[in-house]
Amino acid sequence: DPYWRMIRHRPHLAKQLLHFQAKMAQRNPTGLMKRISSRVAQSRDILALEPRFTQMAIAAFLEGTRQGTSGIVADAVTLTRAWRTHLDRCRGDVYFWYGVNDRITPPAIGEYLSERIPHATLELVPGECHYSMPLGTNVAMVLDACRACICDT
Repeated sequence: DPYWRMIRHRPHLAKQLLHFQAKMAQRNPTGLMKRISSRVAQSRDILALEPRFTQMAIAAFLEGTRQGTSGIVADAVTLTRAWRTHLDRCRGDVYFWYGVNDRITPPAIGEYLSERIPHATLELVPGECHYSMPLGTNVAMVLDACRACICDT
């Protein structure tokens, strides 16, 4: 994916692009969401972006960039490079849920992490994308896993 390659090899350019998008979002948040949707979102995501959810996504983006874009870019760079953390030392149950068709946070990230964390469970949800994940029937599965973790302690 060109975006992830840019983050890995040219993080300063990614930071500038994200900063520009944040400024655009402040001026015209709906226009930015339409642009993002047309570029990276799948058809299921576009259906999920009904007005109420779109407003929540805009608010989350604006809050996430309110103090700058350095943190978001640093997180993304971390995902594209080898980690010095020993994931095999993680203890406890860890769950990952990814939409199979997610282009924004690709399931390859969850596959990588779940292969290295001893008690990790990866759920790949067919047909779901980035924005549609929270709206699917998988919410009950997520809540059941959380309930099981709380009740086991």
